[in-house]
Amino acid sequence: MNIPSNYREIVEDILLKNERSRNDDNYLCWYVWALTFPKIKHDIDYLKQLFIDGELPKMESITRMRRKLQEEKPALRGSKYKERHSNQDNYKNDLGYNVKTTLF
Repeated sequence: MNIPSNYREIVEDILLKNERSRNDDNYLCWYVWALTFPKIKHDIDYLKQLFIDGELPKMESITRMRRKLQEEKPALRGSKYKERHSNQDNYKNDLGYNVKTTLF
């Protein structure tokens, strides 16, 4: 099951209200699933069946939505985003992206 467009509001609301969800994709996915299927919080067999039947929104779709929302709305970014981007130049240098090469 791909995540329907109306989940955009759900993901955005979670990101707004919960700092941990901005930095932890597993937590964000669980939160989306628990809001969508409240019974899973108390019934592991129900969760198992939803998972097996492919009825849960895919983690990849939820995290893609998070990335898109964080790109569009910087206020939804977590501390990990800032940390990763502050080290971006160091990683580029380590990978050799900033090395100037000359052709003959």
